[in-house]
Amino acid sequence: MTTLAEAYPASAFDCVVPLLLFVAMGIGVALINSTLAKRFPPWSYLYGRLTYGMMFLSGVFYVVDLLPEHVRSLMVWNPLVHGVE
Repeated sequence: MTTLAEAYPASAFDCVVPLLLFVAMGIGVALINSTLAKRFPPWSYLYGRLTYGMMFLSGVFYVVDLLPEHVRSLMVWNPLVHGVE
């Protein structure tokens, strides 16, 4: 049986680095999208429609680890799942 003491991370660095990388990925995607939207105005609408499902498929409303294995193997391709988990 695991205890609450075992749930603490080994170091704060191990928790901060993934968060900073996730923020950097978000900034990178935002910069790319803003550049594309400047050159191709309908891009903002298209990108919004193409990524609309990512929020529902990211594990915000359910726990991805409790899904069947064949569904989980597809879910790992969504980068938001890694940030939510």
